[in-house]
Amino acid sequence: MSVYEPVQNIGPEPKPQYDVAQIGPNGHVVNARYRTQPFDNRDHCERCGQKALMACPKCNAPFRGEYIRVHGSYKTPAHCHKCGSEMPWTELNRLAAIAMFADEVTEQHLVTEFKESVGEVCRDTPAAPLAATRLKRLMKKVHESTAKLIHDTIVKIAAETIARSLKP
Repeated sequence: MSVYEPVQNIGPEPKPQYDVAQIGPNGHVVNARYRTQPFDNRDHCERCGQKALMACPKCNAPFRGEYIRVHGSYKTPAHCHKCGSEMPWTELNRLAAIAMFADEVTEQHLVTEFKESVGEVCRDTPAAPLAATRLKRLMKKVHESTAKLIHDTIVKIAAETIARSLKP
């Protein structure tokens, strides 16, 4: 038998194992390893004081924590891995960005276009690249500090490639 021949009958590929995460309603990670590092568990977020959540509010699936075999790779999810619904912090960030934009723009059609574009980018739909282009154009119409806040908010919740395309 050659070293290059595939090994037969080694069994099924092991399933990825994720810990459970505790996350505050504002998106702050309380503990990405609830089961394997219980000494870091907290009832409340140390940054904002809100009660730590551990499951999707829609389907009650536990938040996927860090991958067991890799440390330091955890990113707060924007959507539930089980039902796909938006996480509370994603919705809050999007609403805050929309509110800032609406405060500066009086033309209702621009606010509507902005809301729709943010939704496309956050859900990473096939229309997301076009929506990112629209957002970039719309953000040029508001004060620079508001545009930066909106950009930073979207970067936290949008697909990485789309977020990069929004950079001024």
